[in-house]
Amino acid sequence: MDERWRILTRVRELRARLASTEAARRRQVQARAQAALDQAIRVQAHYQELALQASAAASLYATDSGEARRSAAEAQVLLSYAIGARLKAQEAMGPVRRAQLVCQHAQAAAQEATETYRRAETRRETVVSRWQERARAALRLERERQDEAVIEDLSSNAAATREGGV
Repeated sequence: MDERWRILTRVRELRARLASTEAARRRQVQARAQAALDQAIRVQAHYQELALQASAAASLYATDSGEARRSAAEAQVLLSYAIGARLKAQEAMGPVRRAQLVCQHAQAAAQEATETYRRAETRRETVVSRWQERARAALRLERERQDEAVIEDLSSNAAATREGGV
């Protein structure tokens, strides 16, 4: 019986360790997905900032009173640059959305793996506590048997002493 408990405990420990490893791996995947999302958001924000700066610069050229022809051409170039930056920002929304979905999926997988680890650890602890409980019960039963044997020996010795002395 004792060997089966050891085997069962070892199996539960291995399963808990595997679940722990898987949970750690999933958390790493989640961290990488979060980093990719952050990077995609930074790229999109960069393009939006470039578009805002180009638009602001173009509006300054349009309001300048000097060299209208040159200012208009430079303003047009800046507006074209701003439009290109806005298009890049819009194109960057696709990767941001994909990164968000990957991040959400990775987070759900990490939470699931963590819960699997917690269940495996709970099962391991249950097996260990039951094994210890049964071992204590077996030890208590053995001690009771030993006490009964000692009492029986003492009572038989006392009876033999009375019979021999009478």
